[in-house]
Amino acid sequence: MQPPVTGPQKAAAADNTGVDVAVDNAGDDRAVARVRLAGRDVAVEALRAHPDRFTALFGRARSEVGHAVCLCRTDPPVRLGRCRSGRYHLANWPDGGRQHDPSCPWYRSHSAVSGRSACTEAITTTDTGTSIRLSTPLIVRGASATPTSTPARARTGTSTSRGAMGPLALLHYLWESAQLNVWHPGQGQRTWRTCHTLLGEQTSGCRVNTLDLADTLWIVPPFRPEIADRVHAAWDRFLRRLATTGSGRRRGLVLGEIRTTETTDYGVRLRLAHQRAALFTTAPLMEQTHRSYPSVFSSGSRQVSWFR
Repeated sequence: MQPPVTGPQKAAAADNTGVDVAVDNAGDDRAVARVRLAGRDVAVEALRAHPDRFTALFGRARSEVGHAVCLCRTDPPVRLGRCRSGRYHLANWPDGGRQHDPSCPWYRSHSAVSGRSACTEAITTTDTGTSIRLSTPLIVRGASATPTSTPARARTGTSTSRGAMGPLALLHYLWESAQLNVWHPGQGQRTWRTCHTLLGEQTSGCRVNTLDLADTLWIVPPFRPEIADRVHAAWDRFLRRLATTGSGRRRGLVLGEIRTTETTDYGVRLRLAHQRAALFTTAPLMEQTHRSYPSVFSSGSRQVSWFR
């Protein structure tokens, strides 16, 4: 388990699976953002609402021009877009975020003035996607593969080894990529539904330790009674992917807000906001986490946390 990231902690979002065109990295200003696809100007809001209507247009832009163009500025125009596994995505080209206008939803500050500067060696971005090296193994073998193994002491730093980032640094990266660390004029209240959507978009086209992040990370969906059973079934499928096979066991990452912690006869039960199923950990690990991050568990604080 890792502690929460600092920054806005209200808000999250519907997943983007099952569509041919997805828009990554767009913030809440997306309603006024426009892009050019094969000579046609399209509102980002329309792309998000009806992605299937623009598949052919995006394909033309890819074959005729090579990319889409963000219209936040024209000096020079900023390229957007990549194709991975047959699906098109609007996303920044490598190191292209700082070329956008500061009011643009795809704008990113230079890594030198953000937390990314501490883990740039762990992130590789190309026009086909992003690859991240995580210091925590996502596939463990041998004695470490047993579910009762106790993880090494949590570290408070964002980067744990040269060329790799820790889980907290990954959370910072996703939070910043989703622009949850900034607030634009005219934005309304952020809910967990907003955060879920924006964070979920960052997993598309992203691989961590060679595994698809979308399959490795569970971002707790916002609770809706009418889909509660479907969400619980999806959680069960996520857990089944983590089953031990042979000498190895696959790990997963869970991102959600801690609602309560309860001591049991066998350890500690953690209940997450919006999620029916609880998580469990050992008392020593929970005590260690409290000592490492006392401010996180202070009275009244909201705890948006990693679990692995």
